[in-house]
Amino acid sequence: MNKITAEVGLIHGAGLGTVDGIYRMSTGTRLNAEKAAELLSLHSLEKVICSGRGPVRGDVYGASEAQLMADYLVGAGFPHSQIEVEDTSTSAVSNWTNSTPILQQLEADSVIGITAKINVKRMQLIGSFVAQKCHFDLAGYAPSARATKVKDCLRETINYRLTRMFLKENADTPIDHLDDAYEAYKSRLGLVSLKRYMYRDVSIQNS
Repeated sequence: MNKITAEVGLIHGAGLGTVDGIYRMSTGTRLNAEKAAELLSLHSLEKVICSGRGPVRGDVYGASEAQLMADYLVGAGFPHSQIEVEDTSTSAVSNWTNSTPILQQLEADSVIGITAKINVKRMQLIGSFVAQKCHFDLAGYAPSARATKVKDCLRETINYRLTRMFLKENADTPIDHLDDAYEAYKSRLGLVSLKRYMYRDVSIQNS
């Protein structure tokens, strides 16, 4: 497999969980952070954006996915200067739309996305949509290693199809309005309660 390189890596949050009442990274979030650390070590990236507040808007989290991933990377020996934190996103769409101003500030021409292998096809769809509108290059996605559960497959099958329809409907929506349009889309389809169910009891292993 050819080595993918880019200026910036966008790390998607993949859920939170609690241990003794303290928020920790889910297994998926930790594996994404570990993949980012690997790419930084290989000099495949110059910087990373840790993106994610938590999976559901309106919930109160003790710590954001983004900050926990950033803390992990600092603990692994990477300097703060290589790490940007975007801690407001609650979806893959908002990971991209909320990270775009940071990419523009960094004057980044190329980006690698980092997420679980099962999510790559959908994330690539969103990332390519945003990249085309914002005039940067999505170099590809670097998948983190994670075992796939039936629940994950079901969620991703639903999400991919709905995301494809959403982007088709919003081809002319400005990027700074895309996240609000996505939230309205999910609300119209009754998907907020489904997302709450899908993210219950996320696994935490050695976090």
